[in-house]
Amino acid sequence: MSSSCIVLQYKMKYLALLLALLKIHQLSAFATNCIQSSSRQAAERSKNHALQVSTHHTTGSDTTPSPVDGIAKITSIHNQDDLFNFLAEDERLCVIKFYAGWCKSCAKFGLKYKQLAHVHGDIVDKSGTVQRNGEVRFAQMEYGENVRLVKSLGIKKLPFVQIYKASTGKIDEFVCGPRDFNEKVVTRVEELLAMSNDEIMFEKNMEDGQSLGDSIISSMNGEDADKAISKRDMK
Repeated sequence: MSSSCIVLQYKMKYLALLLALLKIHQLSAFATNCIQSSSRQAAERSKNHALQVSTHHTTGSDTTPSPVDGIAKITSIHNQDDLFNFLAEDERLCVIKFYAGWCKSCAKFGLKYKQLAHVHGDIVDKSGTVQRNGEVRFAQMEYGENVRLVKSLGIKKLPFVQIYKASTGKIDEFVCGPRDFNEKVVTRVEELLAMSNDEIMFEKNMEDGQSLGDSIISSMNGEDADKAISKRDMK
């Protein structure tokens, strides 16, 4: 290998390292803003909670919403346009279940998924009229109807869950069997509902930054391994 090629390689590595450091600096500034914003929001929540407790003790009223009878709305996604339209509908948290009709684990998972949708999602009557707007929108995609689309999303095992927000994009994704539903899906949804948009964005940026760092390190290690193999072959 010529000396000019070696110099070019080191320049490329140096540039990649600078980009990673810039990303870390941006994340640090973003984290500071998030902490300040979260502190203000926490103080506001505490103030509102104290006001609600005071009102409850004064009037004796119960602020717990009454349960709504109806059907949990779970949107079926049949193609890419359906997926985009579902995600772009509004800014609420979006949860998508990927399953297959022949999958027994998916069927058990589906029962728990409906229960979660009934707690946090939209409730409709038999005619489809919304009886209650939920905090989360739920959808499902059947593997057999969307083989190419499911594969293009990098999904290899079922049942699988993806979580989105319109302004943030994909927030999380994971394989989850019915036994782990409460630990993985319910816990994650409730965590995200308790987070502000700034906190969700910060978490996503941190994960993206980690992925960038891992990619750079993996690339550099791969180049070093290729050089070692080349040297061995030359001997």
